[in-house]
Amino acid sequence: MSSYPEPEIEQFFLTATAAQIKKQRLNWEYSKSLTFEVAKKMQPEALQIAVDGLSGNDPFFVKEVITFIDAGLCRQPPQEVYVQGIIRLHQYNKDETLTFLKKYRFLVENDLWLLFQFEGGQELSLAAYDKFSRDGHRWEDILDILSQEGVMPRAKMLKASLEALNRGFIQFRASWFSRFHERLKPSPAERIELLDDYLSLLASPVPPTVSFALAALNEIEKAKLKPLEAERLFPNIQPALMAASKTTAQGALALIEKAAAREPQMRPQALQIAASALSHQNTDVQKSLLKFMKANQALIAVDPALQNAIKENLDFVSPALQKDFAALAGAQTAVAKSEGKAAASNAAALENAAEKISVEDISIEYLAADSLSYHQGEAIATIGDAQTWLESTLAFIEAPFDVVQAERIIQAVALGRVQALHNINGASAGSTSEAKTAKPLIKRLQKLIERRVQRYEYGAPFWVLTFLLHFLGGAEIANAVDYFNKFSQVKIGKETTLDGADIFKGRLLSILLRLTEGQSLDPLKAETTGGFTNIDAIIDNLKQLPAKADYVCAASIEKLQPYLVLARLPWTEHEKLLSRLQIEKLKAPLALELENALAVMLAVERKYQSADGLERDMLVVKELAQDSSCPFAALTKAIKQPTYSIETLDLTAFTMPTLSAFFFDEGAKECKRIVKWSEVSDLSKAAYFHPLAKGLAPYSERAHFLLTVGLLQSMPELRALTCDCLVDAIDRQSLQTQIIGAKLGLLLYSDISMPKRAATLLEEVARTSPLHNEAVRQILQFSLDRCQFEANEKSDGDKALPRDLAAILELYLNCSIRANKPVESPVCRAFLEGLSGTKKSSAKSQGANDTKSTKTVKGGKAKEIAKDLLALT
Repeated sequence: MSSYPEPEIEQFFLTATAAQIKKQRLNWEYSKSLTFEVAKKMQPEALQIAVDGLSGNDPFFVKEVITFIDAGLCRQPPQEVYVQGIIRLHQYNKDETLTFLKKYRFLVENDLWLLFQFEGGQELSLAAYDKFSRDGHRWEDILDILSQEGVMPRAKMLKASLEALNRGFIQFRASWFSRFHERLKPSPAERIELLDDYLSLLASPVPPTVSFALAALNEIEKAKLKPLEAERLFPNIQPALMAASKTTAQGALALIEKAAAREPQMRPQALQIAASALSHQNTDVQKSLLKFMKANQALIAVDPALQNAIKENLDFVSPALQKDFAALAGAQTAVAKSEGKAAASNAAALENAAEKISVEDISIEYLAADSLSYHQGEAIATIGDAQTWLESTLAFIEAPFDVVQAERIIQAVALGRVQALHNINGASAGSTSEAKTAKPLIKRLQKLIERRVQRYEYGAPFWVLTFLLHFLGGAEIANAVDYFNKFSQVKIGKETTLDGADIFKGRLLSILLRLTEGQSLDPLKAETTGGFTNIDAIIDNLKQLPAKADYVCAASIEKLQPYLVLARLPWTEHEKLLSRLQIEKLKAPLALELENALAVMLAVERKYQSADGLERDMLVVKELAQDSSCPFAALTKAIKQPTYSIETLDLTAFTMPTLSAFFFDEGAKECKRIVKWSEVSDLSKAAYFHPLAKGLAPYSERAHFLLTVGLLQSMPELRALTCDCLVDAIDRQSLQTQIIGAKLGLLLYSDISMPKRAATLLEEVARTSPLHNEAVRQILQFSLDRCQFEANEKSDGDKALPRDLAAILELYLNCSIRANKPVESPVCRAFLEGLSGTKKSSAKSQGANDTKSTKTVKGGKAKEIAKDLLALT
């Protein structure tokens, strides 16, 4: 397209009414033609509509908009898109941007302050923009200069940056404002003026913001201009005590201690607030709290409320510290504390604990299931009448994308259950109840499609909307192929790579094409909520197909059809299906293609029939994927195709459940990339966990690997899903603790090692029940077995041991004390002996071929915990 103004578009702007402009789909080409000269001649209302529409589609258009505003021709467009346009205004040259901003005073006096009020989008935010800008030419440089020159008041900018942190922006975008605030280097006096803002940020849901606010309070403390009054500090400090960061929680506790020391009359209140740290997951925080409480045990002794607070939270305290806290509250604890002293005294402590623990608790064991079977889900019930379909569809399009509900709606159309609704938008529809219900549905579909087109959102939900609208007769193009291609045309060729949404689009288009031919069937439909089908359903569909080559199918998936059918059938059923096809002797082209596809796949499957069951699927898929001439390779490429759409990934897993091992393997790689490169969080990664969280996929070795990588994530959504999957799998005894433990031990030595994250999440799982505690204990023990092997392989000084290993060891100690079990594995014990220094040279560990010595960690927490673990009996 031309980058110059188009005469016909200029004429449109000069003659069109506001209503006509509002109906027009405005794109970047229109913005090139709406020049200042054209704008001066337009009606004000029409110009405003054009400015609002173009600003949302073309951030570059903001320069023209600013000239219109300056001349009084129009108002600001919607503020959020205007702010994104202002951000895009900066073209990575600080001097040019400053010159432009100073030319229009209303920008620096009013509009630039909007940058502190709106979060921005995925690409157009201050954080994202500055991330890819060169040093000295970032937005923070520009705003800093404007502050130094007095163009934008410094005091107002300091406060605005703190107010931005209180607006609920995501962590990545919020961090820009905290960094910018510190760049301005507020003086102690300025910080005191902002004290209330800092205190309010202690309750922020963004952990770095809490740490930032706490650091600012410490700067005020250090300056000693004005002490932090307990009356102002205490009502705000409690959320910081529960911050996930150990440093932040300990820092909050230190501020409480200082305030209590300055104002002794506030010590009882200080202790009451500090007691909330009893439930903190980090043992070091609990130790700091214990020290503070011991220093004030006389106050605790006469305060029943404090004693009760300690007693009520004893279950959250590390087993190794429960005895000391219980003593402060005058309580008895049922958990024995191992202090790493003589074996005899440790045995006595455990014996004392055993008297207070039931025999049932002591004998709990976690035994994983022997085999990993496919969880195919429940049967999908197809909608049977038009009114139910309309009501279900109205509810579906307004809710988050649900692949199972989408399948029910699509199947009803494909199988002819709602044929009365086909083209119901036509003039002959009459005034039936279905027509009345369909009318608002069609209007809503049109609006949703238009909105997604404006945002370039062509994922799986979009194609469902276009499918539904065309089926109901509400599309402006009658031919289904032309209508679908209007939005996105997939060109068929050797280099074509389809993603899950493209495959889904092909299936939906095929259904619409068959409707015109009167073919009510869908060979690619799922029979269960897990996406699987079965042999009988496949044979029944094939029998309905015409016995000639006029079966209607979208060109984009024509060659993929037999492989898509097989992608819904468990591997173990392939031999049986081939046998049935040979018996039935069906003549439909798809049946013959299916036989050929089965012959190709079974040849590879038989090759690996004696392979390890956990690896067999991956070996088969990888070999089939290497043959670029085989359409099957397109399915694996679809799984690997990058996408930011969580719905497309959900649909991909649902469409090809047989390839779940490959899907989870790709998910593990994507999640590892997030940990390694600290990329901006991408919520689409959560879709890789959904099939496991819903119990619809087998816990294969690759699924275990995905969950292990999930332990290392920082994204709350991924961590929550990982936790749910682990808890559920342990409940069903389908989690193989040895597999996940060995993989965790391996990852601890990798470049994405995050032991603290893993320990925090596993602690949450362990607290679910004694059974879960035992499963986690086994995982950790197997992980330390692997650590012994890795240490033998990589004994090279300080690099021989993972960083932050103490977090794993501490959780293993706590789980072992809760379970009343010692270190049972000789391999794990050998690792701990080398770590603690009690064993100077390593013995041969089980399964290891090397006898290199394990280096001892210099001092540190890991060494002491290792001694405590070895003392358990």
